[in-house]
Amino acid sequence: MPIWSDFFKLFTYAGEQDPLSKVKDSRQFQGAGIAQPEAIGVDFAGGPNSGMSNFRQTTDMIDTTTLTNRSMRYKEYERLRNVPEIEMAMTVFSDEACVSGDTKIATPFGFISIKELAESKGDERFLVYCYDFNKKDYTLGWAFAPRLVKEAETLTIILDNGATLTCTSDHRILKKDGTWCEAGKLNMGDSLMPFYRKPANQRLTELKQKQYPRIFTFNKGWINERQFVDDWKTGKTDPKLEEINRVIRMVGAGLSVRKIKELTNHDWQTLDGWIASQGFTHKEIKHLYKLEEERKIIGIHENPHKQSVYDLSVEKHLCFATDSLIVHNCQKDESGNILKVQVSNDDIKQEVEFLLLHRRMLNLNKTGWNWFKNLCVFGDLFLEIVINPDNPKEGIYKTTPLPPETMYRIETVKGKVLEFQQAKEGPDYQAIIRAPATDLESPDINQSTAIRFAANQIVHFKIGDDRKTFYPYGVSLIEPTRGPAHNLRLLEDAMVVYRLTRAPERRVFYVDVGQLPPFKAEAFLDRIKDQFRKRKITNGKGATGANQVEERWQPPAQDEDYWLPIRPNSNTRIETLPGAENLGEIDDAIYFRNKLLTA
Repeated sequence: MPIWSDFFKLFTYAGEQDPLSKVKDSRQFQGAGIAQPEAIGVDFAGGPNSGMSNFRQTTDMIDTTTLTNRSMRYKEYERLRNVPEIEMAMTVFSDEACVSGDTKIATPFGFISIKELAESKGDERFLVYCYDFNKKDYTLGWAFAPRLVKEAETLTIILDNGATLTCTSDHRILKKDGTWCEAGKLNMGDSLMPFYRKPANQRLTELKQKQYPRIFTFNKGWINERQFVDDWKTGKTDPKLEEINRVIRMVGAGLSVRKIKELTNHDWQTLDGWIASQGFTHKEIKHLYKLEEERKIIGIHENPHKQSVYDLSVEKHLCFATDSLIVHNCQKDESGNILKVQVSNDDIKQEVEFLLLHRRMLNLNKTGWNWFKNLCVFGDLFLEIVINPDNPKEGIYKTTPLPPETMYRIETVKGKVLEFQQAKEGPDYQAIIRAPATDLESPDINQSTAIRFAANQIVHFKIGDDRKTFYPYGVSLIEPTRGPAHNLRLLEDAMVVYRLTRAPERRVFYVDVGQLPPFKAEAFLDRIKDQFRKRKITNGKGATGANQVEERWQPPAQDEDYWLPIRPNSNTRIETLPGAENLGEIDDAIYFRNKLLTA
């Protein structure tokens, strides 16, 4: 009979790795690079050597007077991420598929163009209609970040109901069979998933109650929008409404009144009252159910000019409804991956997908978002490839991102990469003369003032090759915003200072000085002001031990009052001087904000 210790050993060691698995565990292999820039504490003195003019290095920067300006530039990019507009733009780092600004987005408050949403919603979350693949029906979802993405070439899809959708060719649209298809791959006659939100037809209903917009659903048929929203909020449908929805579906399916009475065991007067209680009539139901449960493409044409395109994100459902269709919000593909591998050879495709997407390999679904965002923020992304040095044929175990401000790319004037180095202030050119990075021995490693990597040991991503000023490094997407961001910050500070200093109301005291001459009038006025501005205090330093009265001066501040003498025929009075005005005129701040967003 087993004792408790046997069970303890069973569950204790069941999750442990065997010796061979421990040896091959990728966590056992660590790269040579330092992932945290603060950990590099050596004050490196390396710099360009006069005899190494054939190397193109950090002198190709904005300011060629110092090697430290590149590091400062990266730090400035990090600071500028505190500007909300810049950080939101950096979140949209991929080359998104998008729709035109006049695309109508279906919301519980009507159809609103995506351009209007981008201009009014900001960081606010709002509800949109979308498609739930689990329920295979329409639902509501929380949308966020409606945004202007770029200027792009578009195509226009013409539908059988006369509606159109203008979007980029890679924007995915939901087909009737529940699959996604890029707009550029659609063909004439393809069936797309429809979306209906119709206003109540007063001509057919002649009713005054429950005249909400009509929503088509696959599971409940046509229902009013009030019920749709209530069912979404509660997660269930009232049994009475379920019975009414069933009767409406029977009417829409063309069943006779007699057949409906037999199936429901109710007289038609009762059933007609049920339908009317939801704002429907027999005529309107017949009209609604004549609408097709699919959308057909009758035309596709490419637009000759680029135009502004927009996108938005939707939590959980990752799609949204327009006035006719369901379109994707471009965050992930149908497999839940952030990228799609397209290779004709299936074996190669599986190998690449395993390397890039598997959670025990590079796992770009988890790390890719942060990598790509940092690439857009800094313009450079350095990844160290970690392998098993005893058996390199086992392949890549993992990659370690290295801080771009500490990495240096060493290459010849013809663009051949010799090696990469990691240092705090500058590369070690003398080390390159002593020995190449691929033939290093312990003395060479100890003597070098930088961590050296072979050319194929580092993967360097960079963007913006058209800006030769930064060669051989990339250009941050934040670079064009540096000027407008600083101008906007200075202007905002000035606006705050003006409001703080000019906002208080002040009073003007007009004091009647009678027939006093000017010099006596001023003295009289000062004596009155002193009564308000001097504070009398007592101390015990008198000669006989009595308390002595002293007056301490309190200087006037910017928000102090004014004292003005007046002559006879003018009574003493107090008037209020208003504070700062025109505080709502912020056109100059809007100008620089728009300039920032344009950048």
